[in-house]
Amino acid sequence: MHTPTAPYTSHGKGFSGKSALFGTFGMICVTSLAHAALVTQTNLNPNTSTFWNNASVWNNTTVEAGNDYQSVAGATDLGTSFTLDGVAWNYGSNVRDTSGSTPVSSQFAGDRLIMEANTRLLLKGKAGITSTANVVLRNDSHIFHAPDSGGTNRTATLAGSITVNNGALVAMGVRGNGGDTLTVTSTISGGVGSTMVLVLGSGTAGNVNHMRINGDYSAYAGTFYLGTPTTGSLGVTGEGSTFSFAAGSAPFATLQLEPNANYKFDLNSSISFGSVAIGADPALPAGSYDWDELDSLGYGASFLNNGGTLTVIPEASSSLLGLLASSLLLRRRR
Repeated sequence: MHTPTAPYTSHGKGFSGKSALFGTFGMICVTSLAHAALVTQTNLNPNTSTFWNNASVWNNTTVEAGNDYQSVAGATDLGTSFTLDGVAWNYGSNVRDTSGSTPVSSQFAGDRLIMEANTRLLLKGKAGITSTANVVLRNDSHIFHAPDSGGTNRTATLAGSITVNNGALVAMGVRGNGGDTLTVTSTISGGVGSTMVLVLGSGTAGNVNHMRINGDYSAYAGTFYLGTPTTGSLGVTGEGSTFSFAAGSAPFATLQLEPNANYKFDLNSSISFGSVAIGADPALPAGSYDWDELDSLGYGASFLNNGGTLTVIPEASSSLLGLLASSLLLRRRR
């Protein structure tokens, strides 16, 4: 299990108002979907020849639309995916997307894949394949991209959607057995008061790895916490590794970067967040920052200058927020 350390818990200062407001709007605007059945995982560690739609994983039940499928952790941990800031991300079961030796693009056939505490979704894709699923991350669960070694095309894509439970501590990581790139085109949503840890590791010390958040993240209301291990099970990530976000705006989310010489945030697009903090420093004031302005504040070493901008969205006034809430309620009553 994971006990959050100070960096995971100190990044959301002064941000509870926006998160609470988003939660209110969420209750106004979002309706739940009915699903026929909830099927639980029975094979806790499927081997590399087992696909996530294999019935043997799900109590010999064919995976089909209309049902949700839920991971289940065993009584004993199977291993550790990575350790970051003293937090060990262990797993008591795997749900694996595809074969490790011959990866192919695939789509999870059920409605939702619900990842419970102490379980991981293990992505084995490379050679440009895409894995598609509607994933729900509950507290203490994580997604881990760890393709087998070998091959020159070490790229893969995760598509579909990722919904983070409110208040949850979850993670998504890249191991990097040969220099890997994981592109996430999933729509990321939910997560009031949550933290999604994004981590670049290295199966072999010195590998250069990348994570690209290219999907719609505008409805995420928690914290994106970016880091990379300097020691531990993954080895040291190679200098030149990068995180990036596609152009977009997440007015209720926080972006938290932990400075590290082994990775940079690739500032290659115009992105906006409700709050931005770098290391232990106070959150940046509202405004728009290009690389030169970030460098003048002493943060240039944490960013890769590729022509983008980072904007901290001003806190909306309480009167304006009240009018917006009233407008939503009136629309609902019509």
